Amino acid sequence: MSVPAAMNSAPANRALARLRAGELVKLYVTGNFASPRHVDFICRTGQFDALWFDLEHFDLPTQEVAVLNLVARAFPITTIARFKAADYQTVMRILETGVGGIMCSMVNSAAEARQIVQWAKFNNPAPTAGEVTGIRGWNGGNIDAAYATLPALDYIRQQNTQTMIICQIETAAAVAAAAGNPPVRSL
Repeated sequence: MSVPAAMNSAPANRALARLRAGELVKLYVTGNFASPRHVDFICRTGQFDALWFDLEHFDLPTQEVAVLNLVARAFPITTIARFKAADYQTVMRILETGVGGIMCSMVNSAAEARQIVQWAKFNNPAPTAGEVTGIRGWNGGNIDAAYATLPALDYIRQQNTQTMIICQIETAAAVAAAAGNPPVRSL
């Protein structure tokens, strides 16, 4: 069985492209109202560039995020999952649902932000110019790799260059620490 080329490619991260171009990103936030029908309705409006699934304040299990993301993938919209990135496994599992970005809450230091980036990015022995790499384990059989239909190197490069990682500094101590350190940025 042959899979059409369009189905073998990762979706473009339109929100990240807009950010890189210095443009406004229109974002819709879901919380306890997140359901496949709600996601479908919001995406069909065509009014938003990104859809934010709030996993920090609402109990959205990883499997449910995967289903919501699959619905959103039928549209030209970027999905972002917000959660506390406390460990490697949580970061990796959320990324494998196919979201276009993660928003990590309560990041308290540059070292913590660097750790999150390491967890989210793959090791690539031959990175392209500007490609940030990390330690993420490779499993091409999930949504983010189109169920192993993407060539491994294309998948790794796409994830390393097209996945947004947003670290939220939300406490006075974290703001003070950030003021004394150069920003960690890898758009």
